[in-house]
Amino acid sequence: MSFSVDQVFAQQPDAEATILEMLQADKPFHVVIQDIFNSLGWSLPDNGETIKTLADSAPSGNLDPRKLESLHGSTLGYTAKWHEHRYEMYGLEWDITGLYLVPENPVASMPTMGLIHGGSSNWYEFFLDPLNNPGLGQYLAQKVPVL
Repeated sequence: MSFSVDQVFAQQPDAEATILEMLQADKPFHVVIQDIFNSLGWSLPDNGETIKTLADSAPSGNLDPRKLESLHGSTLGYTAKWHEHRYEMYGLEWDITGLYLVPENPVASMPTMGLIHGGSSNWYEFFLDPLNNPGLGQYLAQKVPVL
């Protein structure tokens, strides 16, 4: 029996197909192995420069997520919308916030991916890295809605 390297690789699904198949499965959560995610090759239209410039110039490093709403989807690959829900509980004011990223060219029939942080982090951790370079959320938002 003979085979070629091309035949072997043709039989293995690419990273995008693997992840999309996983996300379409009816499960409460999914884990994507870092090697698979890194092999996706999803890029940002402007390499993340627009957001980095905005974040670097923010006073005291405090990027206002509402400013993202004015940026063009064609520049970023997605549109951004900041959501706030305010309520009172135990006589105190509380809020729940979220940055909703919607791809310009989404993969059809994909649900919104919810990224939930623990108590010591916030939306920044998924949107930017510590040096204001693109974070996981920006790459995911090239193909699937992210909140």
